[in-house]
Amino acid sequence: MKKIFENKKIIAIVIPMPKKNNKTNFYTEGSENLQVGRVIKKKSDIILPHKHTPKARIIKNTSEFLYFEKGSAEVSVYNKNDKIIDKFILKKGDSILFFDCGHSLKILSECSIFEVKQGPYQKLNEKTFI
Repeated sequence: MKKIFENKKIIAIVIPMPKKNNKTNFYTEGSENLQVGRVIKKKSDIILPHKHTPKARIIKNTSEFLYFEKGSAEVSVYNKNDKIIDKFILKKGDSILFFDCGHSLKILSECSIFEVKQGPYQKLNEKTFI
């Protein structure tokens, strides 16, 4: 796992495909506006029926989670001044979580990317291009 910072604040987390999957691990702190973790359960384990209690939340930024199901891409992370502060390649099994940063992807091989972000998403005025 690699955390990318700007001014001591986490703006992105790179999560490589795990080499060994034997225990539950959350990659985000409880204070982040999107929680990401890998939950490991054994056969016959039970997750009790439950629902999440409604809570009012103020979310100022759209966080985005990408999971690479297939292919690879060069990912660039941008700071508040629209300058690239990190660049790396993600491939099948890797994930990234963007909090409060710009980003771009250069597709290196045909990709299938599973994406999660907060909604509602209204297409208009949701992106500022760098």
